[in-house]
This record gives sequence, C-alpha cells and structure tokens, in this order.
Amino acid sequence: MTVFGLHFSFHNGKTQFATDTTGAVIWDGGITTPFGESLTLASAFTQNLMFPGQYADSETGLSHNWHRTYDPMLGRYLQSDPIGLAGGLNRYAYVGGNPVSYVDPMGLKWVKDRKGIWENDNKWVRLLSPNYREKKRHFNRNLFNKAPCTLAEAQKMGFTQMFEDDYHTMGIGGENNEKWTMGNFEGVYDNQENLVNDSVNRGTYNFFPGSGLTIPLHFKHDVIPYYKWGNDPDDPSTVRERLTAGYEGVIPFASNNCNCGG
Repeated sequence: MTVFGLHFSFHNGKTQFATDTTGAVIWDGGITTPFGESLTLASAFTQNLMFPGQYADSETGLSHNWHRTYDPMLGRYLQSDPIGLAGGLNRYAYVGGNPVSYVDPMGLKWVKDRKGIWENDNKWVRLLSPNYREKKRHFNRNLFNKAPCTLAEAQKMGFTQMFEDDYHTMGIGGENNEKWTMGNFEGVYDNQENLVNDSVNRGTYNFFPGSGLTIPLHFKHDVIPYYKWGNDPDDPSTVRERLTAGYEGVIPFASNNCNCGG
C-alpha cells in the first residue's frame, strides 16, 4: 500500500504533487488545464484528490463533488445546479468559468480562494477552505517578528549572520541578500543594508528555532508551511522552487516600510 507523506497544492487547492514519508515525490500531476484535466500525468500510484471538495474516479476520469459530478475534460458539471438560477444563468458551469480564482467545495456555490480564504468572515467559507487555520497562522507569523529596518540596527540588537541563506537570495536582484537572526527573529538585508520585505526573500518569524532539540518542531511548524504556501499569498514561487531554493524570476515590488524592531 502506498503511504503518502504530504500533498502539495496549487493556490486553488488542487494537488500538484505528493511525496512519501521520506520526502520523495511519488505522484506528479504534471501539466494540467485550468479546469483540472491532467495532460501529462505519469505515475504508478493513484491520487484521487482534485479541486477542493472533489474526489476523482480513476475509471471514468470524473470527479465526485458532493452534490454533483464534475468532468475536468469538459470543465463543467454533468448535472444542473441544485440551487437553480441562484448559481448563475449557466447551471452546468464550474465556478463561473474562472477556476483560477474560485473553488466550489460542495458543488453548490463557488467561493473566492487565496486571500478570501483567510480574510473573509463568512464561517461557512472558512470551514470549507482547506487548511484555513494553518494558513492564517502561517501568513500572520510576522506580526511577531522584530527585525530592524537596517543591518546596523540589527547588529546593535544582537542579530548574527546565517550563512545558509539560499532561501533568501532567490530571483533577479536577490543574490546579494544576507540573512541575520536572533532567537526566533529573522531579518534579511540587501546590498544597501536595508530590510528586505518582498514576498520571496524576506525573513520570517520562527515559532521554533531551527537548532538543537527544537529542529523537528521548526521543520513542522516553520519550514513545511513555507514549502506548501510560500511566505504570503503573493509569493510567485512554486512548491518545487521553494523546495530547491530555485526561484529565478522577478521579485515582486515591496514597500520599504518595516516595523523597525516592532
């Protein structure tokens, strides 16, 4: 029997690939259409989780979506919407034709993903959104971080340089960044010795320090959430790029504002 360790998903919750308990990739969804059809799926194992709320039938290629059945090849439901025209004029459409931004966990009503998952106060939406509590905790971690605005201030506070900084020197223009830490706090500084705030390279608060007896807890509560979801919803890196520190793209613009030590 195949034992899956972790499922890594796209921003909309669809599984991108899965690993075993050692971290080796054992299922890869390959290239998929926006509506979820796998075009280059090649795996010896079956993985049935599709869009949020969907469970695939490997024999038919269809996905059970609670109240309806979804066809990823057609990009639509096979049954009309049980709530009638309240769900839109096209009663067979999946999320209004926009699966990049929306999901329909119950086959009844589509809801906005990404920021809407953890910012929307609608409890029904939050409960149906996968990993809502974990994502909210992860993306809000820097409320506790106390990295000063400049490297000089960090050095005065007692921050020390960490030379293992591959995850903070990614992308165009990030190659000269330096990572400095003090306890649970992280600060990343550019070649002008200013704090880096972009979503790819910035330092983050660690719930558990990455040394000594707390290393396993650090990996579980700090490292794995980063691998799965990035630093924030606007982080453009993929799971693969985060696993290998291999992002080479453009760094998103970030404000120079910082908390200047809290």
